[in-house]
Order: sequence, then C-alpha cells, then structure tokens
Amino acid sequence: FPFQAKYLLMMLESLVLYFVVPVVVIVMLGGVTSFLFGPGAPGDIVTSASSGFERIVSSPPDAACVSPSEDNNMQSYAWGRYRGGIPNPNVQAGAFRLKQWHYMSVTTPTHMVAAAIINLQYVGNAWVYIIDLKDPGTIHEFRTMPPLGSGITMAESSVNGTSQWRSGDNHITFSESAGTWKVEFNVVTKKEHKHVGAASPSAPSSTDDHTTTHVVGTMQATVGQDETFSVLYPLDYPSQRAAYTHKGAGLRATGDITFGTEKVSVDGGLSCIDWTRSQALRETKWKWCSFSCQGESEKGSQARIGINISAHVYADTENMAWVEGVGYPLGDVTFALPGPEDKEAKWKIFSTATTTTTKTQDQAHITLDFQPTSAKEEHVNVLVIKDDFIQASGLYSGKLELPDGRVYTIHNAAGVGEEHTALW
Repeated sequence: FPFQAKYLLMMLESLVLYFVVPVVVIVMLGGVTSFLFGPGAPGDIVTSASSGFERIVSSPPDAACVSPSEDNNMQSYAWGRYRGGIPNPNVQAGAFRLKQWHYMSVTTPTHMVAAAIINLQYVGNAWVYIIDLKDPGTIHEFRTMPPLGSGITMAESSVNGTSQWRSGDNHITFSESAGTWKVEFNVVTKKEHKHVGAASPSAPSSTDDHTTTHVVGTMQATVGQDETFSVLYPLDYPSQRAAYTHKGAGLRATGDITFGTEKVSVDGGLSCIDWTRSQALRETKWKWCSFSCQGESEKGSQARIGINISAHVYADTENMAWVEGVGYPLGDVTFALPGPEDKEAKWKIFSTATTTTTKTQDQAHITLDFQPTSAKEEHVNVLVIKDDFIQASGLYSGKLELPDGRVYTIHNAAGVGEEHTALW
C-alpha cells in the first residue's frame, strides 16, 4: 500500500533511536522481557477465574485501579461490567505497554463516516474516512502514523476530556462532556478504490487515483437516556494486565461535513463509540463487529439498533446489542470467517447458544451475515513488532432476538468488521 514504505522508514528511524538502543542496553543489564512487556509470557489470553462479570453494575467505581501498587496486586482493580464509563480509568502500565484509542463512527442512509486516534506509544495512528454508500468500495481516507505518537494527546477519561492529533492546521479532535461524544476534523483525504465482494466483482482490490479532497467536519453522538457500557477486564489472570473499554452503539447523531464543495449532513444518523485503554498482552488477537442501523420488528415498526461484538480479548463481556438505547448482553458469539484469500466471501457471526433452551434468560441472540464491500489492510513486520490488521467495511443482514421474544430484522446495515493479530 502507498503508505507502507513511508511508514516503515519512520518506524525504523524511531525504533533505532528510541527503542533499539535502549533495548540493547537493557539486554546487557538483563531483564528485557519484563521491562518491555511486563509479567507473563506471550501467548493466548487466559480468562480470569474471578467473578463479577455475570451481572452489569449500575454505578461504575470512581477509578479503575483503586489502590495502585508496584506489583499490580490482584485486589487493586475494580473488575467488572458497568453502565456508563469509569471517571478515572487509571490502568497501570510501564514503558511501551499502554495502548489507547478513541473511535467514533456515524452511519446515515447515504454515508458512513469514521474517525480514530490511536496511541501505541512507539507509533501513533490517526485517521478519518468517508464512504458514499452508493459506491461502497471507494474510500476517501486521511491517515497519518507519527513515530512515538508525536502530536497525539489522549483524554484522561472516556467520560471527560479531549483526545487530539494535530499537525499545523490539520487535526482530529475528540471530546466528551455532559453525555455528548464529539469529533471534529480538518484533513485532506485521498481517494482509494478498495472493492471486494459482490458490490464490485470486476473492480481492482486496491488502487489509488491520487484524488485529494479537503474535508472539514463535526459529528456528535448524544447519549441522553441511552445506555452505554464499560468493562474492566483482567487479560492474563493472575498476572494482572488490565484492559478498560467503554462502548455504545445506536446513539443518535448530528453534524455536518464539508467534503470539497459538497455538504454532507449526518443529522438523523446513528453512531458507534469506542474508548479503550489497556496494558495489552505482548501477543494480542481480536475479531470485532460494530454497526448501528434501523431494524424492523415483526410488526413492521422501526427501532434504533446498535451492535458491538468481539472475540478473544474480553471473552463475552463486551458483546452487547442495543434497541432504542436499552442494552442487552449477547453472551458468547462465534465469528466464522473465510480464508485470507477469499476476501469476497461473507462472514458468519452468530450466538453460540443457538436455541432458546441453551440461552440464559437475560441474553439476546443474534445471527448475522456480513458482506465486505471494501477493506483496509496493514501488514508490518519490523524487528520485534508484527502487526496484521484487516478492517472491512460492508453490509450486515440478519436477526436479533431479545430475551422477551421480540425479533428485529437487520437488512444491509453499513458497518465494520475487523480481524487483528499483533505482536507489540
């Protein structure tokens, strides 16, 4: 991809100066593994044996780490699932261990717009993309990857503060206050054709026509009386790497985007939000599904629906469906993905409990097909860092059954699906 060579050069330069030299010194002194990656060997996630995730607590604690200590004592974190966000998500992590990101998407009947700021400490990532749903395989995207996260600041909390990437007049700025999540951006996007799937079977998988467009926009997601949920989760029990994430979906959105000479309104759209801070495992894998749409009940009425599903990192604790702002746990969900060479094939995503006799009484049940229409990929293998990332945009169809028996049909809802493996 066009950015790959530039990215690798930046990575190599920063790694040599700020990473390789210190690592050589530490190796000479001993203890490189514990310095860089903390306790515990690389490997798959070991689910915590602790309780506290079976129910969702109405009031989150004031802080994630209630008694910070040098050894990250087992009792120092308030593990659990909560309605709303933790005001002080003070996850403890040392050099190069803390991973943070701030994401928001808005979908309307005509467009899907998403923005994110990511800080992995050794490198940052900030991006905005716009997809016109009449041509879903074409992405107008801005992306930058500053070494060592230069120009990036992250909000102190998922419920208050500002996350920003800035370079001169160009910026992406997230803010949260009084139940409103807002993102503002002033960037120049590049047009890329990344068609996959049935939408454009004859189109090239990825080309760049070098068309650039100045984009200025503001989008807001209003929580109001809607529910959002946060999870504070132990990644490798009992070694105490903590992960905190705050999610919402199906939120009402407002805003306007100036896209070159075109005005795009997102008023009446629906939003997904994601704020994450974690002391990530040395080797991390996840699959993720996120979208918002208008679903149809069996009686023909419309309802706001939001979906957030993941596999591997948080077990089933962040798998949620929202209907008109009310959240319902989904429990275990299976991702059945095609092989890496079969990018046009549908993804299958479905609740592991497939019958009413095996579902728990308080869990919703979901069955989805995801048809990718475009895909962004990153594949990096530099020294001790490896990253294989695929984010597909596409259309979700399926059914959502609530615990009370109500069933909603989802038809061609625009959203994203991710598959990610990182050695970081």
